[in-house]
Amino acid sequence: CWLAAASAAAFRALLQELAAGASIDIVRLMKVMQEIQDQLPSLSRLFDITCPPAIDSVSLLDEAKHLLFEQSLAINQRLIEQRRELEALYARHMALDAKHRTDHLTQLANRSWIERQLTQYFDDAKQAQQPLSVVFIDLDHFKQINDRFGHRFGDKVLVQFAATLKYMIRENDLAGRYGGEEFLVILPNTRRCQANILANRIRQHLQQHALIKANGKPLYITASIGIVDSTEGTFSCAADLVDAADQAMYRIKHAGRDGVAHYEESGPSP
Repeated sequence: CWLAAASAAAFRALLQELAAGASIDIVRLMKVMQEIQDQLPSLSRLFDITCPPAIDSVSLLDEAKHLLFEQSLAINQRLIEQRRELEALYARHMALDAKHRTDHLTQLANRSWIERQLTQYFDDAKQAQQPLSVVFIDLDHFKQINDRFGHRFGDKVLVQFAATLKYMIRENDLAGRYGGEEFLVILPNTRRCQANILANRIRQHLQQHALIKANGKPLYITASIGIVDSTEGTFSCAADLVDAADQAMYRIKHAGRDGVAHYEESGPSP
């Protein structure tokens, strides 16, 4: 650095390189620089070269430290900007992911997401040898509601029922809209008798509370509900559970609606 055409600039570059690689002991560095500067005249005579000019090591190090401080500020500012960018990107990703797995009307899980989750729950339950129950819910006479009051009114019924369902399930359960007026509830580590409690709570709530008012009068909705327990049948995949719960639900539909049925290997029984 002393032999460079611009000694001060060379020293600043050297200090920046040292600072990037490790911490610098300024006091020790100044001592080394002073020792080298003291030896320069004898070294110049030994190698028969012009003695480099003396350099104010204190001023040089102060200037270098100032440059390093500015560089550190710039790096910290960039890190802050990158952190903000990452947080914004993560927030957009989470919002997009939530939109991808949520039914736009009811804000429950949509069909594709609940089917994916059910597959995971099914595999986990099978590996852990734990029960898994599925509740299939179909709102009765929903087509008549749409025909009589319109589809926008029917959408309001679905939204109200979804809110009720979300309130009734446990924290570890997952509820979703399976299609139209059909809903699916996944109950991990739950047997049929426990799922039955939820199903009857839903029925009782619908019997006692009107979901919505139509023309100023309360409108009561009923539901046909099918339940299946993964330990009470031979199921090779998650889709088999949905089919079984669906069969149990249709047994109630054919029997007059507004009820709960349990799937059994020999057939769904009320």
